[in-house]
Amino acid sequence: MSVDKTALIVPGHGTLFLADANTAVPDSPLTAFTLKGTPPDGWENIGHTSTDNTAAFNRDGGDATQLDSWLEDGVETIYAATNWSLGFNPIQVDKNSLDLGFNGWVDTDGGYVIPSTSDGLDKALFLLATDGTGALGFYMPDTNVNIGDAPSIDNAKFFEIPLSASIHAADESVIASNNGKSGLMKVYKTGMTALKPAILSATPAAAAEGDQVLITGSSFTGATGVKFGATAATDFTVVNDGVIVAVMPAGSAGAANITVTNATGTSSAFTYTRG
Repeated sequence: MSVDKTALIVPGHGTLFLADANTAVPDSPLTAFTLKGTPPDGWENIGHTSTDNTAAFNRDGGDATQLDSWLEDGVETIYAATNWSLGFNPIQVDKNSLDLGFNGWVDTDGGYVIPSTSDGLDKALFLLATDGTGALGFYMPDTNVNIGDAPSIDNAKFFEIPLSASIHAADESVIASNNGKSGLMKVYKTGMTALKPAILSATPAAAAEGDQVLITGSSFTGATGVKFGATAATDFTVVNDGVIVAVMPAGSAGAANITVTNATGTSSAFTYTRG
C-alpha cells in the first residue's frame, strides 16, 4: 500500500441508474455512465435525488462469535450472515419513482394507487458519484427495491420518496464467485485497473495430453488465454476468479510452465512439468 492522493474522491454530485435485474454493465462503466448524458442501452437515470439525504449503504449482521474448545479458549471466530442494502431518496415525484416505492398503478382519473402490499421490484443498480476529477461507481446486479421509511413533508425542502434496495447475491454470469463466496456488487474508481493474473498452484502434477489441470490463483475473471510453455491449452474454463480448469495440449514430457493472460497482462510463469 502506498500514499496516493489520486485515489481520493469527494462525491459532490451523483445519480442512480436502474435496469432489469442482472443486466450487465458496459465496458468502461465510468465512461459509459455520466450524470446527464444518454445512459447505456437498457439503463435509465432515476434523475434528481436528495442532497440532504444522499444515497447510503446499510449493513446488518456480520457479528463475530468466538468459539472455545474444552481444551482452549478462543480457538475459532465465526461471523453471522450479513445483509446489505442501499437507501436513496428520489425527489422527482413521477411514475418511475412511485413504481419503485410502491409498485402500484395509475387509476382512470390519473391518480397513482398505492397498494396495500408490495413485493418490490427486482432491479440492477449503478450508483455514480463524481467530483470533477474522477468518478466512483457501485454496480449492484440484483436488488429488490421498495419503500423505506414513510415519506414526510417539509415545507422548506423538496418532497422525498425514501427508497431501500436490498442487495442480493449476483448471478455468476455477471459477477464471478470465488472460493464458494458469491459476489454482491462491484466498485469502480477512476485510475483503478484490473490486476494481472497470479498463479498459486496447479494439480495434478505431471498431467499428460488431454488431462485436465486445476489452476488456482487470482484475477482469472476475463482470462483470454492459458499456456503450457509456448503452447496454448487445448481448452480452458474460468470457474471463478480464483480457479481455471485447463486441458493439457499435445507436447513432449518435460518443462511446461503455466501462464494465464487477461486484458491487463500475463501472469508470471508458474513452474510445471508435464508427463
